[in-house]
Amino acid sequence: MGFNMEKPKPVEDILLEANAALSVINLTYDQMNREHVATKIQLQKLARELETKNKSLQNLANIDGLTEVYNHRFLQAFIEKEINRSKRKQTNFRLVLIDVDNFKSFNGLYGHQTGDFILKELCKLLTLCLREYDILARYGGEEFAIVLADTKVDAAVIVAERMREKVAKHTFIINNMKYNVTASFGIAEIAPHVDTLKRSDLTDNADKTLLESKKKGKNRVTVWRQKKKWFR
Repeated sequence: MGFNMEKPKPVEDILLEANAALSVINLTYDQMNREHVATKIQLQKLARELETKNKSLQNLANIDGLTEVYNHRFLQAFIEKEINRSKRKQTNFRLVLIDVDNFKSFNGLYGHQTGDFILKELCKLLTLCLREYDILARYGGEEFAIVLADTKVDAAVIVAERMREKVAKHTFIINNMKYNVTASFGIAEIAPHVDTLKRSDLTDNADKTLLESKKKGKNRVTVWRQKKKWFR
């Protein structure tokens, strides 16, 4: 009786087969790794696109379509947050209301297209006078609001006067036509260590000071204090 025994493979052949199998495994791993990297890049791209779209939606909700400054909705929420912040840190802040003088007559005389141009350019002028963390918003129509955080009354008056002068001295040019406008300013404050004011109280006081500026001849700055004394 005989036995058929396969001749053992040489070690060299075994090593060659092992290396070939390992090469296949490495190739598969490299392919999987490339696919993983490609998928990761695609996900990162989608995440960036989603973030951009979310920011666009947020801008649509918070930015005024004409002037591209913050809108009334954003302003009200921001004032509420600023009141809470000022209470925590015991710091004052001021609300400035601005109204373009005789703007309804201006629109009637020169048209809404020119009026819209004036409002957009006006916002650019006002922004030049503000710090990075100050907020400019369209309050409604030709009326705008500025929140000045951590600002003393004298400094707020200086800022408002600077804006008033800049607007009054500026010549607005559209279609080779020149126009000039003025604006009135009203400043109200909240001092959390003595005040218990709410947002509605603050805006009411700012409205009153703005009306006082109008009554006194327009193109001026009026300030409100809690003792209900008007002063320039």
